[in-house]
Amino acid sequence: GDVVTVALLKRIFDRPRPALRYFVEHSGSFPSGHAAIAVAFYGSLCFILWRLRLFGPVTAVLLAVSLAFLIGLSRIYLLEHYLSDVLNGYLIGGLWLVIGIAFAEWQAERAGLRNSSRAVPPGWHKAALGLMFASVLTAGSVITFYEKPLSVPVVAAAPLVATDIPALFRQGILPAFTETITGDPQEPVNLVITAQSAGDLTAALEQAGWRSAVSPNIVTLSRAAWAVWTNQPDPNAPITPYFWQGMPNSMAFQKPTDAQTLRQRHHVRFWQSDIVTPAGDAVFVGAASFDDGMDWGVTHHIAPDVDAERDFLVGDLTATGLFSVSAKFMATPAQSGQNFNGDPWFTDGDAVQLTLSP
Repeated sequence: GDVVTVALLKRIFDRPRPALRYFVEHSGSFPSGHAAIAVAFYGSLCFILWRLRLFGPVTAVLLAVSLAFLIGLSRIYLLEHYLSDVLNGYLIGGLWLVIGIAFAEWQAERAGLRNSSRAVPPGWHKAALGLMFASVLTAGSVITFYEKPLSVPVVAAAPLVATDIPALFRQGILPAFTETITGDPQEPVNLVITAQSAGDLTAALEQAGWRSAVSPNIVTLSRAAWAVWTNQPDPNAPITPYFWQGMPNSMAFQKPTDAQTLRQRHHVRFWQSDIVTPAGDAVFVGAASFDDGMDWGVTHHIAPDVDAERDFLVGDLTATGLFSVSAKFMATPAQSGQNFNGDPWFTDGDAVQLTLSP
């Protein structure tokens, strides 16, 4: 039932596999057959071992959950599936696991009530052992000799050389808005910087008094939460990732206010585009905004005037003497909107292009 359900759903949805997948797979991506069969098979196996009193209930459940989780994780790690594929596979496998256990228990109860004294026919034990041995031998041969072809490595396209970056925004080649993880538009792009490398841009921003934000993890998020709770500073606190062209920001920087508290901070996110200047400088696209408080005591609330934060950052960078303003152009018409948190923002639609001196 599990295998049939997965096969039908794959044909119905026909979702393409991730482009960077490790192995060549010809079936659809949604749902994950590996995740589904992991729950159905290992769940059934651990249930049998529990019924045979070889495992306790806690051990059986932990073993089944761990095996299914690790197999699902491997499908994401190898880029063979999206998270939604694996989660749906877990759901299908769990459904058939429940159906299988319920049917087996019903059959066992019926057989016990009908003829509890019937003995196992002669030779059945040997037949069962022979079948088990053949199954293990077959599985072992598959594991030993089965190979899947690897996907052809993805070769990055040559960067686009552009002399007129504002024109790329006007033509829609470069998106004018950041995005949520689901692709909904958020604050606009309001800064473009050309620099020789990401390292040069980081060094210049730090010279202007802006600190790199650390990546979010359990430790950094816990430290930031404590700083917010105690109203203390955390100059390297993580910044919630935004997306642009489907990619999370590659860099983020922040600067504390005079209040010296993480509840308020200047911050900017940057993405390195696939555009270069004729001189070979990389083009970094940025979105600056100001955190002026907290929403529900959990996430930061941005000030609605994102243009003010753009101008503040431009002033900080040009004051170092390392940056020069190349252009100020209309990336999008003047408008307003909301970010993923529901915080309102408004903009005149202009973006500032800066050049970092070598």
